[in-house]
Amino acid sequence: MGGFIELYKIDKTKIKERLYPKLSDTALPEIYNSNLNTSFGTFQNYLINNKNSLDYLNTSYETILKKLQTEKFTLEHNEFSAIFDWFTWYYQDKHQGDEIIFAEYGLIAIGNLNVRYEVPVFFALTDDGIRDFYLPLLNPTDFEWYNDSSYLNTQKIRLMIDYLVVLCFNIAGYKKDPCQQDIKENFIISDSRNDPNMQISTWKHLESYLNGNKNNRSTMEYLFEDGYTYIPGIVLDIKRNLGSYQGLIYKDNSY
Repeated sequence: MGGFIELYKIDKTKIKERLYPKLSDTALPEIYNSNLNTSFGTFQNYLINNKNSLDYLNTSYETILKKLQTEKFTLEHNEFSAIFDWFTWYYQDKHQGDEIIFAEYGLIAIGNLNVRYEVPVFFALTDDGIRDFYLPLLNPTDFEWYNDSSYLNTQKIRLMIDYLVVLCFNIAGYKKDPCQQDIKENFIISDSRNDPNMQISTWKHLESYLNGNKNNRSTMEYLFEDGYTYIPGIVLDIKRNLGSYQGLIYKDNSY
């Protein structure tokens, strides 16, 4: 299975200043896309023509424009998908897939995960590991936000990255792999390295696998055999690209 998931953060100022004028322009000419054998016009018409798409469920053109005129706004995932997809297709000749141009309009890529291996490791194995082994060690009220799987925000993704890196670090230690030192040197997230619950929970996760637990078995086998050596580098790059950003993280599927 090919393809990948690209993760995005947004720059609200650039969206308001550079992208909003294009989204609100009702006089844009139609442009024919030979790859899709279809034409694309204004953002307003794009939403009308795709009103039955599950990706844009309950997405309103008027609501989006009104929201983008406010000082502080939050784009829902379906709203981001509608904006991103329309911009991708309508301005394809302008950007030609160049992420720098997307960033100039406030849609900033922070990294990607391949669908076959890295997505299951991050969004299934890591997520379940946190729920099963890490969160039970904490005060339940501290992580109420984690129960909503429809939202991926910066607090949640940072925890997922930290958990996965520590798990890989412990796998390397168990296997006496010299790459453990490389992981340690690159893992500059002091809070999690010094979090005893992170160490306890990831060791419990590893022990559960070694004792034959079947939950996410094939994914854990991949992480244990090979993934632990390179996946920390991928997710730590994502965390670095987050910087000081606070807000929702958006996903775009590419196949």
